[in-house]
Amino acid sequence: MIARVVLAVVALAMAGLAAMFGLWAHASFVEHDRYGDFEHWVRSPGTLQSLELERTSISLLRSYHVVCEYTFVFAGRTYAGTRFTLDYLPSTMSANEAKAQVVSVLGLAEGVRWRAVRRYNQDGWAIDPKDLAVAVRHSTRDPTASTLSATPPMPGILYWILIAVQTLLGGAAALLSMFVGYCSLPEVDPLKDPAWCEILFRDHPKARLRAWAQSLRHFRFVRGSGGGRDEQGDCLMVVLRASSRQEVEGIFTTLGVGTCSSPRDPSESGMRGVDSAEKSSEKSAARLVESPASGSLMLNGARVFVDRKWDQLELSISDPEKPYEVTSTAVEMAQRIESLLDPLADKLVEPPRDDRHCVCPKYYPSFWVAKGADGEGGRREAKAR
Repeated sequence: MIARVVLAVVALAMAGLAAMFGLWAHASFVEHDRYGDFEHWVRSPGTLQSLELERTSISLLRSYHVVCEYTFVFAGRTYAGTRFTLDYLPSTMSANEAKAQVVSVLGLAEGVRWRAVRRYNQDGWAIDPKDLAVAVRHSTRDPTASTLSATPPMPGILYWILIAVQTLLGGAAALLSMFVGYCSLPEVDPLKDPAWCEILFRDHPKARLRAWAQSLRHFRFVRGSGGGRDEQGDCLMVVLRASSRQEVEGIFTTLGVGTCSSPRDPSESGMRGVDSAEKSSEKSAARLVESPASGSLMLNGARVFVDRKWDQLELSISDPEKPYEVTSTAVEMAQRIESLLDPLADKLVEPPRDDRHCVCPKYYPSFWVAKGADGEGGRREAKAR
């Protein structure tokens, strides 16, 4: 549950990034469309209503930002604007250099008076007096696109590169958001998948698997990866946490291992053949710990196959005569040795295989519901009520 919540949060974060990049790409496109005909812009007389030079701090860098308002007349109509320049003032400018740059852009005399102002706990300067005559450069197609500077915006090719990069990043974030969001969705009930049910119940009807599941406390029925048709056949499985050799030896001691056969050849890892020669429990247990290959041991007269995988110990049982299959005989063998696993309950991994191949409460909760609570019985009870 916690993992799904974390994945959902990550998916939302990725969706936010996708939206942000999308908005940036849209803003870049609008800006390019608005200022793309800059070379055809004209100049019209205007009036500077106000202008303030504000200092901003980003990390260790200090830069200056111009906030202004102006009006101008074009084709008999008055327009207003707030864009000082389509470029940015260099962040390395000092206060005096920034002031000189503003005066130069406006084409005003050097004797312009500045008065100190303070905005958002930052020092700034404002031009006095107001209502100064200035020249405004603007578009004839859309006069609302205007600026006080003659500096052109960045080239159109750079706009398109920027838009492409922002779009690609937004698309990647959107795809990642969908993937992570899909991973955060609850597992779909395997019993609602007809194709999977045909594989799961091909050899054993639902009633039989349910009865086996309810008769076992620790072992779980695991359907082979090929539905019983490849080397990874069906088995009854239990997995124990064992991160060290000492823990493995402790598990064998608790199980009271009596005899154990030699490990199988790694090339036969999919086979459940039984070795005839049996060794002492101490010698066999040590071999199981040290060898990457699998082995088998006897518990209460039942042959159990053992695999050491990273920090886990996997115990599995199948029919002695049909090593790829689980039968009533295999279930009885598992039932005989389940009491030996009770002292190891804190080491049990549930489910032993975390997917729908494992018949366990996580993926098939209805198998553990009392009879009559689901299926036809449940419907009959609901109708009776």
